[in-house]
Amino acid sequence: MLGIGRFGGVASAFVGATLLGFGLRISAVFTLLVVPSLVGALSLWAIQRGERRRAMHWQRVEEVINEL
Repeated sequence: MLGIGRFGGVASAFVGATLLGFGLRISAVFTLLVVPSLVGALSLWAIQRGERRRAMHWQRVEEVINEL
């Protein structure tokens, strides 16, 4: 797992330098580089939401079983 973070740190420096070399402004580069972070954050949020719903569902199932 440590290697993936290091790769991202090195790759983002190269991508940022390349984008600056293409003539993009620094604000545009930051905007483009924030997209993967937002995708990751939204993915984690969706996973947590799904797990919470699943846990609530099984809790209700257990309550119904206990009532029987």
